[in-house]
Amino acid sequence: RLFAALSAMACSRAASDPGQFNAQSVSVILNAFAKMRVQDARLFAMMAETTRGIPRGDFCPQAVVNILNAIARHGEHDVATVHFLSSVAQSLPPEAFLSRHLAIAVNAMAKINIRDDALLSFAASAALARPAKSFDLQAVANILNAYGKLHGRDMDQKLLRHMTHALRHTDPSLFDPTSLASSVGALVKVGYTDR
Repeated sequence: RLFAALSAMACSRAASDPGQFNAQSVSVILNAFAKMRVQDARLFAMMAETTRGIPRGDFCPQAVVNILNAIARHGEHDVATVHFLSSVAQSLPPEAFLSRHLAIAVNAMAKINIRDDALLSFAASAALARPAKSFDLQAVANILNAYGKLHGRDMDQKLLRHMTHALRHTDPSLFDPTSLASSVGALVKVGYTDR
């Protein structure tokens, strides 16, 4: 049971000296366990607590979204850690977030089912500042699905226009049946209608 041993080691080190973990190391550990679908509530609780102790300046967009995504994939979440990460994300320059970071962040919030309007507004503003062509099909579908789940038909209309612009200008050859279904389903979820 190597993962159990590594989890115990990480928990022991975090308990004795949480300051030795930085945002990157926590994000890599949590993502690895989430990807392997190892349900380790103790590790996730310990890393959540450790995350909240990491200086804000240590976080980059990638670390924030990786931790959020790992928490969402794990299925158990610590609301205080989610709100901490939301606050950290909003303290970073919006232009530092790539399109995929924004998609991962809002998709994680939807999976966790926490409607954090401040983070969603921040993500919408950051997305609007990025060129529509920077969003791939998966990012568009994730953003539309997340806002659809959390805001329903009250999604930010500027963001909706931006995402539909991205879809309209995507090379048709890039659509496979899955991305087509995901895009159509997401548009319905947010209440999009052709005018």
